[in-house]
Amino acid sequence: MVNRSERARTETNKSIVQERYVALLGSAPDPTSLNGYVGQLNNGTSIENITQQIVNLVDVQDEYGDLSGQEAVTRIYRNAFDTAPLAADLTRWAGEWATPGNRASVVNQILGSANTNPTLQRVLGNKVSVAKVVTDSVGTNLVFTRDNDILLGTSGNDVFIGDANSVQATDQIIGGSGTDTFQYYNASNVLPRLQGVERVELINADTFNFIDFSATPSLSGLKEVTLKFNPQQSDVVIAGLRDIRLGIDNVTNGNDITARFGNGSDGNISLVDSRLNTLRIEGDRVETVNIDVKSEFNGGVNTISSLTNLANVRNINITGDAGLRVTDRITLNPTAQTTVNASANSGGVGLTFDNGRVNFTGSSGDDTIGFVLANFDTQDRVDGGSGTDKLVLLRDVFIPFPPLPPLPPLPPVVPPVVLDNTQLNAVNAAQNIEILRLQLNPVGNLQRRDLNALTVDAQTITAVNRYEFAVDTVNLSNAAANDRFTLDGTSRLNLQGAAQASVDLTLENVPLETVPTVGLTPTLNLTSDRNNNTTVAGRNVITRLVSDVDGLRINVNNVVTPVAQSRPLTIGGIQLPGDTATGVTINAETFTADFNATGTALNDTFIFDATRFFGRNATLQGGAGTDTLELRQGTAPNILADLTATGNAQLPTNVAVINNRAQGIEILRLNGTTLTADAGQITGINRFEFVNTSGLREVTLRGADQNDRITLNSTRTLTLDGAQQRVNLTLENIPTLTLVSDRNGNISPSTNANQIDTLQYDNQGLTINVVTAIDITTGIPRGADGLGNQDRDLIIAAPTLPPNAIQGIRINASVVGQPAFTGRLTVTGTALDDVLTGGSGNNTLTGGDGNDILRVITAGDHRLDGGAGDDTIILESAAFNDLNNNDSINGGTGRNTLVLRSNDLVLTTNDNDLTGIPAAAARTTAINAINAAQNIQVLRLEGTNGVNPANSVIADAGLINIREYEFDAGQVTLRNANQNDQITLESTNTLTLQGAQQRVNLTLDDNIQTLTLVSDRNNNTSVSTTPNRIDTLQYGDETLTINLIGSGRTADTVGDGNQDRNLIIAAPTLPENATRGIRINASGVGGVQPAFTGRLEVTGTALNDTLIGGSGNNILIGGAGNDTLIGGAVNDTLIGGLGGDRLTGGGGVNTFVYTSAADSNRSQLGGAVSYDTITDFKPGTGDRIDLVALGLTRPQFVGQVTPVGATLAAAVNNAATLIGVGNFGYFNVPNSVITGGALGTSTFILATNQTPQTTDDLLIQLNGNLALTTNDFTLAV
Repeated sequence: MVNRSERARTETNKSIVQERYVALLGSAPDPTSLNGYVGQLNNGTSIENITQQIVNLVDVQDEYGDLSGQEAVTRIYRNAFDTAPLAADLTRWAGEWATPGNRASVVNQILGSANTNPTLQRVLGNKVSVAKVVTDSVGTNLVFTRDNDILLGTSGNDVFIGDANSVQATDQIIGGSGTDTFQYYNASNVLPRLQGVERVELINADTFNFIDFSATPSLSGLKEVTLKFNPQQSDVVIAGLRDIRLGIDNVTNGNDITARFGNGSDGNISLVDSRLNTLRIEGDRVETVNIDVKSEFNGGVNTISSLTNLANVRNINITGDAGLRVTDRITLNPTAQTTVNASANSGGVGLTFDNGRVNFTGSSGDDTIGFVLANFDTQDRVDGGSGTDKLVLLRDVFIPFPPLPPLPPLPPVVPPVVLDNTQLNAVNAAQNIEILRLQLNPVGNLQRRDLNALTVDAQTITAVNRYEFAVDTVNLSNAAANDRFTLDGTSRLNLQGAAQASVDLTLENVPLETVPTVGLTPTLNLTSDRNNNTTVAGRNVITRLVSDVDGLRINVNNVVTPVAQSRPLTIGGIQLPGDTATGVTINAETFTADFNATGTALNDTFIFDATRFFGRNATLQGGAGTDTLELRQGTAPNILADLTATGNAQLPTNVAVINNRAQGIEILRLNGTTLTADAGQITGINRFEFVNTSGLREVTLRGADQNDRITLNSTRTLTLDGAQQRVNLTLENIPTLTLVSDRNGNISPSTNANQIDTLQYDNQGLTINVVTAIDITTGIPRGADGLGNQDRDLIIAAPTLPPNAIQGIRINASVVGQPAFTGRLTVTGTALDDVLTGGSGNNTLTGGDGNDILRVITAGDHRLDGGAGDDTIILESAAFNDLNNNDSINGGTGRNTLVLRSNDLVLTTNDNDLTGIPAAAARTTAINAINAAQNIQVLRLEGTNGVNPANSVIADAGLINIREYEFDAGQVTLRNANQNDQITLESTNTLTLQGAQQRVNLTLDDNIQTLTLVSDRNNNTSVSTTPNRIDTLQYGDETLTINLIGSGRTADTVGDGNQDRNLIIAAPTLPENATRGIRINASGVGGVQPAFTGRLEVTGTALNDTLIGGSGNNILIGGAGNDTLIGGAVNDTLIGGLGGDRLTGGGGVNTFVYTSAADSNRSQLGGAVSYDTITDFKPGTGDRIDLVALGLTRPQFVGQVTPVGATLAAAVNNAATLIGVGNFGYFNVPNSVITGGALGTSTFILATNQTPQTTDDLLIQLNGNLALTTNDFTLAV
């Protein structure tokens, strides 16, 4: 026998072949060809192969042999869809058609284009339907034309074919003696005369919503009208169906169909694979409705949302091999008996009746028969038949949610629904019913679920032992061992009354409830309620619980009033979906009776109030997963799962309860404000979780070993108490943790360190403050006892960074405001930037990767290793003062900095430096320890300590093998620096280069705007003329002023007697984007500070500088820019360089040097002039203008000329003519010509050359009306 799926496949393959014949030939295949191709498709031949075979037919080759590609494609498209293809598609397909091997593909593409176009689908479907009829009725098909037709049938089974365009009311069909069919495509409401026609098929009805067969003249012999495929109108009325069956075949658009049976007594309906919105049965005398349901598919179901107008119907017969489901309630005559007989159906039916007296007989399939609870009584009779059948009782009344009053209490609780005796009798009278479903409509408000409750005594129901409850709250009593209960959308189950020793539950559509810190979770609230039952003994037992959700939560709640009514409870046999990833959570926190539970094969969680758990019998079996026992603090002051504490006799019992009653538990979670646990006393569990979400958030841990894994959640303080412990630690939701390593009088020595072997955390950054143990009775740090230090040494391994980490860890054992940790701290950092601060004991700090900061504050033997990256190692005052060979400092790879901090920091061995840190006796030791440090590139000396800018640093660079220094102090004294040393100053106001000659590469931080500089021989035996040199000078603030002052020391008898050592300052490097040059003043500051007495040689920048010499001989070099150079009281050399400079020699015999005409020329005579001005040149006194570099000689000097000109430019041009090419001379110009109003006269020196450019003609202005001779110049010869 061919099954339905095979028949469906054959029909599909027939359509495939018909589509290709229609497209290529515009006709149908003969039956032999059709069956041959279909057979091949059924046996696995591809559609592409079949298409190619049809393309290769002689008829096709003859049809398309002489056509172009565009002509061929256009014909195929029109054959299929009655329209032309789009231009782009036509071009593409025509190109492919040109290759014969591609033609089958082109045909398949054209037909496939209808898949996304409903209009093309409909046109092609109609043509295929006609083709099928033609094939099936070869020799017997008769087709309407557009003329008036009279079609005469034969003695066989004839098919008359027409459509809305060809059928007219004047046409006539006269059938023969066979079973004749009128196939009406795109049917309208126009019908021909029908005589001797048994069947009418309205195929793809397109234009009508009303058709009346009773209006057809001479109608005779019609037995069936079938509506095939989806009509275009949503509401279709078919009238005139008296004694005519209405067929509905593959109508799936959810149409509304009305069948009018006139004054007939029967209404006959046939459904094939259809889905309707409404089926109306109309006919005043219709008492019997016969519905036959079929399907081409195994398990097929026909669906009707609403079956109406059955008030007069007394019999409904359902036949056929498919299912029938009517989703809306069926309204019957409320006072009459209605018989519903589905015994001749094998597909199963689903019906719900709103009222009436129903006598129902079920099918041989699985039936669902429903009734409104309020209308269900013993006058309703139900026989389910041989399948697995379900009786559904619905609550019809919708209970509105009362408005909340302004203040509590809530409105009175609506009593739960209870089956009365009549309803129970009706249920128990039902035959062959396997499942009873009680369904209450939801009230629509989750806050008032108590309005939607059901009370069921299973003992009173004898007809079934399988129950489904679609209700929010179920009160269940007297469940028997063979009863099975399904809760559909139920949030509360109350097991009430006598002990129910075997409850079998299945949960479906479990409601979601909001669980703090978890979110929306499928949750069942369960109570075990004696409910005044007089039998106190016995427990409720859930032997099997099947759930359809992942992450099920069961809240086992206590009975509120009276408390003593809770009955002991056991939950076991939990089964979760096969694809679930999470086990079950059972929360019995408020439950006061004894409780037993068995978990699943996944990760389960059991939650209890700690006091109740320790005080009641509770046995847990965790199952195969990683299971958690969570004890919550509740109203207790703390949770103590600890044997070592004193004064609490309950503690041994607490630990015994955990060890004896929690089997298969991998994780113990304690949840409260103050938590204590001795991991060594709790056997069988080596994972502990401590949750502190409020209050003190303190955890005290004892007895942990390397096998234990400890997780803290939201904890503020962790105390590792007592004997040595090893901890694998995970921190959750903890940005800062206070850590105490407390021996607390334990007899093992404090040097037996606590170890945090692994440390993981989830915050982007973590701070751990390691503090000393505090005596809880006195509130002060514990002192040492007879066994030694109370702080047990602590080792913290390198933490594992979270994926979202943006910085490393901060571990601080010297927290400001708290006593420092006194044990030995050993810490390793992360791969990011860490900050590790030691305590008051010996510290071993290892930075690891990243740019780390390692810091120790107190004396001790410290081992500091920066690891990879650019690290900073900091020694505060006490640690620095104690620095010795017992300390180990290693910067690791990278550019590393050693920072020494003290209010007055001294790194010299000079006996005169008697004060400061380290103490004088320890300085050599400290310097040796610094030199022993490995991989340190920068030595940073901080004397300000961030507070007092007057604090000082004295450092002898010659004693230290580090070549780069940073100073952060108000006053810095530097000795014995050489050309290899790099010196950076931050926040410094005074730098003293003291002692022997030094060479300095100097960098000034951005925050230095004024620096006082001292070059102090300080009685050094080398002469002061051996200068200090600032080889490079970089600075960050463009407003920088350097005040070079004298040391103020009196001359001594050593060397040359001068205490100020000569100083050379190289050209500074300008700050980025600088707009002004530097100011260097060696003349003393406002008469308060002494002038520099040594020889100063200074070079300016490329911008406008101010250089002021001291009281010694100065060499001032301006560089580029418009500079101001001012000499001192003795013999100075001033070199303005490029730009229009202003030069003042001061006292003594001064020399003004020009190295090229570019230094001072006549190219710009107004505004920002290009020539220099010498303000105080004194002819004949020894002052000289040095022109050697220009090659000028005495014979080239022409003396004074007297030019004519009303402007300076005119005067200069005339003077150039008078002086002549290749000569130089001078001339006087009134200042009024120069400035337009000033009194007096200026003297100009002009030298010309052979080029016409003015940039190489030397021009120098001298203030005053001067007479010059060659003796006032230094010339080449």
